[in-house]
Amino acid sequence: VASFFILSGCRGSYLGDSFPWYDPSIPFEDRVNLLVSNMTLDELIPQMIKESPAIPRLGLPAYSYWCEAAHGIAGSGRATVFPASIGRAAAFDVELEKATGRVIALEGAAKHSDYLNAHNNTSIDAYAITYYAPVVNIARTPTWGRTQESYGESVALSSQLGSAYVQGIQALSEPVPPYNNTYQLGSAMAKHFIAYDIESALINGTFDNQYRLEFDANVSIADLYQTYAPAFKALVDANVSTVMCSYNAVNGTPMCASPLIKSLLRDEFGFEGAVWSDGGAVNYIYQRHHYTADAPTAAAASLNAGIDLNSGGKGSHFGYLSLNESVARGLVTVSQLRVAVSRLMTLRMKLGMFDPPSLVPNRQLTTATTVDTPAHRALAREYATKSLVLLKNHDSTLPLSSTNVASIAVVGPNGNSTSVLLSNYAGCRAPFGGPIDPTCNLVSVLAGVEANAPSGVSVGFEPGCHLNVSDAKMAEAAVQLAAASDITVAVMGLSTSNAESLAVFEAEAHDRLSLGLPVAQAELLQQLCATASNRLILVLLNGGPISLSAEQIRCADSIIEAFYPGEEGGNALADVLFGIVSPSGRLPYTMYQAGAVLTPRLSLKMEDHPGQTFRYYGDDPAYGFGFGLGYTSFAYSNLTLSSNTLSATDALVVTVDVSNTGLEFAADELVQVYVGYLEQATNRGCQSIPLYELKAFKKLAAVLPQESRHVSLVIQVADLALVDSKCEVSVLPGRYQLHVGGRSPSMGVYQPIQPLLVATVVVG
Repeated sequence: VASFFILSGCRGSYLGDSFPWYDPSIPFEDRVNLLVSNMTLDELIPQMIKESPAIPRLGLPAYSYWCEAAHGIAGSGRATVFPASIGRAAAFDVELEKATGRVIALEGAAKHSDYLNAHNNTSIDAYAITYYAPVVNIARTPTWGRTQESYGESVALSSQLGSAYVQGIQALSEPVPPYNNTYQLGSAMAKHFIAYDIESALINGTFDNQYRLEFDANVSIADLYQTYAPAFKALVDANVSTVMCSYNAVNGTPMCASPLIKSLLRDEFGFEGAVWSDGGAVNYIYQRHHYTADAPTAAAASLNAGIDLNSGGKGSHFGYLSLNESVARGLVTVSQLRVAVSRLMTLRMKLGMFDPPSLVPNRQLTTATTVDTPAHRALAREYATKSLVLLKNHDSTLPLSSTNVASIAVVGPNGNSTSVLLSNYAGCRAPFGGPIDPTCNLVSVLAGVEANAPSGVSVGFEPGCHLNVSDAKMAEAAVQLAAASDITVAVMGLSTSNAESLAVFEAEAHDRLSLGLPVAQAELLQQLCATASNRLILVLLNGGPISLSAEQIRCADSIIEAFYPGEEGGNALADVLFGIVSPSGRLPYTMYQAGAVLTPRLSLKMEDHPGQTFRYYGDDPAYGFGFGLGYTSFAYSNLTLSSNTLSATDALVVTVDVSNTGLEFAADELVQVYVGYLEQATNRGCQSIPLYELKAFKKLAAVLPQESRHVSLVIQVADLALVDSKCEVSVLPGRYQLHVGGRSPSMGVYQPIQPLLVATVVVG
């Protein structure tokens, strides 16, 4: 170490007198090389697990890398809780997602800084600033328990929102004098690489809720490049700091030992950051996949694939603690360990962990002045409001006003629930469905309606049933309240907690058992429909799509899909119910008809009959991807293209006029452009051509009544690339059809007619 004093120049800056890797005048890369080259084998290996210990002789403090941040900082008390990712996807708002990522990172940095100051510069789980988000897996199957954590079915939407979240989380500081270093606010993680969308399964008559740990996904070249990989490529282009390899295998090889980490992620996509395993995934390489014989061979397979950090719980989850034996057997080299640890130390350098706190902006933040502030809550409310999707509004039942409503009955098991506002890994809640922090202010639907109802409007509440347990007395009380009220708001849906019934449960390690409304709630809804003479508004709180029956859709005058809307969910719903805001959310997934035949859920082949997601589904859904109503109407006209004949290197500019044809409400409108390839291949080979795909969208804010806007959207022809018959990715020559409007070409059987503008281009 003494020789390092000379290298550091004795600048006297934050441990720099003793350890040059703490000298902010030295470039990050040089400091990392100095630090890692000075570590012994026994010091290197523990740095490659989630709970990396201190190395006192090198001045390196302990650091735990785990902090969940799917829609708020989880597991460390009060935090702003935004809508679940699937709800935020429904807003289709890239700038709002970026702002949300930044708020989450600011709050995480404040918690991290306060914890370090109070605990001698040592971090633990949930107080890290290395975040395990976002999830950019495509919600292929509607029963997936983690649909709520995803951005839905669209590759383009997942790519753009995921990239925006990364940019918000990883916002760079301005250069800080005197050394002019810049620091990331936090680090984001693209997960789960790759083709991960199965949690559980019924195998040989037994329900295995952890089938994901051994599932082998059979993935074609076409599906890999057209569905499962593009969002990860987009996040790499957005400079995401870390990527998590998934539990499942792909085509016979566990992903945390897969050559795809190097060939696709690093070599083809150009990823230079750190790759982490999912929790315990290194051990599952031999314990569940039986791909290797023991822990040392599993650890070697993972390190050889390019996995830098073994994430997971304590003790036996850390297969990398057997890397000593892997080295002794000649399965890996010490130089490989140094490469992995260098990536991890580089990340910590970029986050300011090796520089004086006075130079690092995120170390100046405090929980008291940063977490769940009025401004942050206002953003959560805005996002929740914009995420609400109005699916039906018969005879303009909504919005409500004191002129046509004197009394409101809120009924349903989710009506006064605060836990249902929260999705997986929510702020204010301990991980894995743990208790809610009592200091959090979560606004239930009932509380929101009561607080925002017009003066003179009375509000009553009866739950009517439990989530999936009927109760005759509860149902009778709810029906009586509904009959005595002008409006009934029935708040139903699912849960991320299995405390009551697996039939309503959706979460990590638990896929849904069915798509319908839980039986007890369906029975209550039937009673309300049969007895209530007033108007009925059905509000759904859930992650994955619920398939309503034709009778359930018929009996509701209005239907709102609210997802898991976060801490301001009740206020957001009230904003829409009472016409403060016109709803502008659009479905980020397909809502299938009740009883619809779907592709077997363990098949990852997108075109398997009847086709998966709106991109391949050949039947009529109940409500199609991209659909949603508002309190006004929009008309599209004057569609023009920059050219009708294009080359693979061109950019296509699509312009259209969008007009608010209503007389009363200003409203947001989502302009959507879908593209489908029209040619039929004589030799399909590797091809799997989607029906159409979302290729461009733009959210127009607050379009005034009778206002028209001239909108331009740009599509790079290179982004139309598909896998050709020879298994190569290319822009196929021929005709492409464009659909432009306020919905997708996937027309649900319960949707009102909304015309689309259509045009054709030829790519030579």
